[in-house]
Amino acid sequence: MDSMEPIPPLLVKSWQNLRVSLMTKAWLDSCLSSSSRNMTRMMSE
Repeated sequence: MDSMEPIPPLLVKSWQNLRVSLMTKAWLDSCLSSSSRNMTRMMSE
């Protein structure tokens, strides 16, 4: 069982970048949805 070769750092870096971009996208989506909800509430009043 010596197929446990070290993970190339490039792969680790791209995985971290992917995770960060996904988290940022989720954060932006939640911010946008909450702000649009606030806008519709202000307009309906």
